[in-house]
Amino acid sequence: MFDSNRPRYDFTPSSAERPAFFYTPKSKQSAPIVSIVTPFYNAGAIFKETAQSVFAQSFQQWEWIIVDDGSTDPESLSVLELCAESDPRVRILRQENSGPGASRNTGWRAARAKLLMLLDSDDLLEPTAIGKLVWYLTTHPEDAFANGFSVGFGANEYVWRNGFHERSLFLTENRANPISLLRIELFEAIQGFEKSIKTGLEDWDFWLRCADRSYWGSTIPEVTYWYRRRENHSDRWKSWTSAGTRRFIENARKKYPELYKNGIDTRPRTIIGQNNNWDLIGTNKLKKKQRRILLIFPWLEMGGADQFNISLIKAIKEKNWEVTIVCTHPCKHPWLSEFASETPDIFILDHFLEIADVPRFLEYLVISRGFDLVLTSQSLMGYFHVPFLKERFPALPIADYTHMVEMHWLGGGYPSVSAQNSDFFDLQIAASEQVRGWMIENGAKADCVVTRYINVSTTVFKPNEAARESWRKRLGIPRDAPVIVFPARFVPQKRPLLLLEIVRRLRLRKLADFRLICAGDGELLEAMKEFVAKHRLGQTVLFVGPQSNSAVAELFAASDILVLPSSYEGIALAIYEAMAAGVAVLASDVGGQSELVTRECGELVKLRNEEEDAESFVAVLSGWLRDPQSIKRMGMAGRDIVARKFDLALLGSQMESAFEIAIAKAKTRPKAVDTAKVEHARSTATKHSETYWSYIWRMNWPAGEARTHSGVYAAWTRLFNLLWVEYWSASASIRTALRPYKKRLNRLYRLFRGGGRRPTAT
Repeated sequence: MFDSNRPRYDFTPSSAERPAFFYTPKSKQSAPIVSIVTPFYNAGAIFKETAQSVFAQSFQQWEWIIVDDGSTDPESLSVLELCAESDPRVRILRQENSGPGASRNTGWRAARAKLLMLLDSDDLLEPTAIGKLVWYLTTHPEDAFANGFSVGFGANEYVWRNGFHERSLFLTENRANPISLLRIELFEAIQGFEKSIKTGLEDWDFWLRCADRSYWGSTIPEVTYWYRRRENHSDRWKSWTSAGTRRFIENARKKYPELYKNGIDTRPRTIIGQNNNWDLIGTNKLKKKQRRILLIFPWLEMGGADQFNISLIKAIKEKNWEVTIVCTHPCKHPWLSEFASETPDIFILDHFLEIADVPRFLEYLVISRGFDLVLTSQSLMGYFHVPFLKERFPALPIADYTHMVEMHWLGGGYPSVSAQNSDFFDLQIAASEQVRGWMIENGAKADCVVTRYINVSTTVFKPNEAARESWRKRLGIPRDAPVIVFPARFVPQKRPLLLLEIVRRLRLRKLADFRLICAGDGELLEAMKEFVAKHRLGQTVLFVGPQSNSAVAELFAASDILVLPSSYEGIALAIYEAMAAGVAVLASDVGGQSELVTRECGELVKLRNEEEDAESFVAVLSGWLRDPQSIKRMGMAGRDIVARKFDLALLGSQMESAFEIAIAKAKTRPKAVDTAKVEHARSTATKHSETYWSYIWRMNWPAGEARTHSGVYAAWTRLFNLLWVEYWSASASIRTALRPYKKRLNRLYRLFRGGGRRPTAT
């Protein structure tokens, strides 16, 4: 999956660096759901890359109609024949040279499927492109066609985020390439492309003709294809010049006068009726050569839980698991690149689905991939759909992973949600013994909850003299000056302002010439900078911004002490990383951190109130800064503890043993499927999510109940099975209506998350 926010133009779908997934159909004889239509004219050897991207599609219920438009080049003809021989689903049709529009029309008339995927012979598809577009058109009957963002590669490199959402601009500029999925009814209604246009821009004319008949489509906010660029396209397509564009617009004004007079109609036109045509989807059953796992995450964000998710994927891949990821929460997904480097099978649901379609999509994924296990983690939507998945697939093992108890939210946070839904999980995995014990005390079954620590790589996080010197030189820090590091989100949970107060008090004591490095970002950043300026700590406190995982490893190597005065944690990933890097740890005694930090490697501070907490941290640090050798001894002891008990190399085996427990427990469950219960669970998932969204947004608290944290807790308790605070759980029309209230929505997130990380409404 291409990350348009961090583009790599060498990371094409045909790149050997791309992670693989075994997208092979169980049967190549199934009736096609999609007819891929490709005009072909002397495409040459680069057509092999196009073919590779087609054969590697996650959606395999296709036929491929390649229309040879009078090719004469022997190499091109040879490549074409080899492609046809490689798969019985490939058909070659031949015609005299007539242009790409006429070729697409030939393909349309021969198509057996209800959906047509237009693909040119030198362009490439992202692995999940066809599948997502099929789902979009199936669940959006008002749209006649759909595409996604594109990547320009070759002579020019760019990400094209334009598309059908820019309706009015199509009157003066072509904002979309022909690489799209269309309904065959559309072709029949407008009789395909204008075959007389042979010098280019036939696709632009096609979109205007669709608009003139009140048909239109959408662009999903995700890269679906790669558009190969030449140095000069006009050498082949004569209309691709400024003069050619002007002539085209002049002719279009005459050809479509009502369109240019009234604009492109924005009212939806139903194409396939009010009810979704689920026959368009099919089952897309894929073969398996490895075990498969479905991971349901909220997002691909930056954070400790998300870093664990990446580590988990790498670890279980080494144990021969294929990984599919579903993301339930809309955000920018800044770590998409990291996850996409491990698996292509990533589905960000709000890009192509509405609420009501999520249960069916999850059902489709399970049938298509044949998962051996489903693992949810930190996703409210994931928890909400577990009852449906268990009713629909009673033999499917379902497990959950939770990190920390958050008493200010949901009566305990995700462990609370998990514990109260324990009947639907075959296994619940806790990140610490403290979380495990809390879950059992709050309703989870003791024999169904196990502990698996998140662990850390001692080969990535380690003492590194070169990195130590490099970072200190870059920041102007003397070689022997003690360095305190704070790599975290700048949010109230982590209490960064308390840390700065601790630093201020240490400075007043005129101890060693130490430095504090703050690596991260968050809502309290400006307040932190104001504090530093007010108390003249600019020489002591250094802000380096958010850092990559590898940069954080080097930053730890340059540091001596980790200070983490959080108000709550599970076991902070930063502590694992610091100990592996040989850094002494001073942190709050919260969550399960005492399971990792001992007096050998650091100290934990019992929390009371901010004043006493500040003095406690200052007292410990004052002693340490007077005795640099003790800091080194604690760092070495911490690394030894991690290497013996918490090395990431152990994670794969530890998690796989937990998976085996879940698989064994699932075998003991009744296998019968009650259709009525399945349909009830499916409809409940949709109805309750929409009801809950409306309830929370309008703040419809019962009469007399305070709109306070306690009121929020009561609302969560009463509506426990309606757990969808995610912004995208509203329908598209509701989302649009709510955008003017963006600030209020974000304040609600602060209320629910206690000031912690939250998505930003768009």
